Amino acid sequence: MRISSSLRPRLVAVFLAGSLAAIFPAAAAAMPICDAGWQFTNITHPSTTIKVIGGPWVDVNKTDHRIQFSVSRTVSGTVGFSASGSFGGGVNFIIAKVEAKFDVTLHASISVSTTVSTTMWVSPHSTGYIEYGVFRFGARGHNYYLTSNCNIGTDYGYVTTWSPDYEGFKVWETSP
Repeated sequence: MRISSSLRPRLVAVFLAGSLAAIFPAAAAAMPICDAGWQFTNITHPSTTIKVIGGPWVDVNKTDHRIQFSVSRTVSGTVGFSASGSFGGGVNFIIAKVEAKFDVTLHASISVSTTVSTTMWVSPHSTGYIEYGVFRFGARGHNYYLTSNCNIGTDYGYVTTWSPDYEGFKVWETSP
């Protein structure tokens, strides 16, 4: 029987694979195949924070009745993505994983240049605070590179990230 030259490499490969499986059956069964690439897993949402662009503006109420505290200011600035340390896969990769996990729309950066106005009521003998900025969505997850044989290559451990979400005011008061 004559074997075509185009089939010889295939037959050799099949023969070798079959021989290795016969010699090392446990090894052949335990050879997983994974899609290699960066991972961001076990993602949690520990907090949302504000990166202040304007303020804090403060009003102290020394009276026995509520007072109105109003602010109108021009603010400008840019708030970008940040992380607690090094990470792999890139900013857009991390943002996409967080968006998919929590069904949110995030940004790599938000630029603000506007006049903002707001009013709050300050209780008697209290201090009112107003800040304006970009609220950032916090996410924490395990960031690593998965190899094609399902091993972890580069492992950055757990990384906390903050992605710009939306702009707005933060108002609060304190009392003695």
